[in-house]
Amino acid sequence: MAKKERIKGWKKEPGKKPYRIDISNELQALQRQVGGYIETVTEGDAVIICDEEGRLKNLPYNCKIFGIHGEIASFCGTILFFGVDADEGEFTDCPREDIGSFGPKETRVYLT
Repeated sequence: MAKKERIKGWKKEPGKKPYRIDISNELQALQRQVGGYIETVTEGDAVIICDEEGRLKNLPYNCKIFGIHGEIASFCGTILFFGVDADEGEFTDCPREDIGSFGPKETRVYLT
């Protein structure tokens, strides 16, 4: 699969409900969305993108996601949810219409 120019996903800012986004599939656009260098957490056909220095920058708590690699992951700052093509390693449209279940069925997003 060729790299998509634009990708559709979800954006979740601290203290706010998630909302759908459609953005350019370029590093700089992703960095602008999260406010810094990106870090990715892949779970199945889905990827979470966050600011890799979110905790160091003391960004506000965002949410917890249960089931990421069998663990509980807490995120600070803005996070993005997209799909990922595992064969190509490219970001794609989010495979879910709802981020309440994300990636494999045992992974759950708790927006606390």
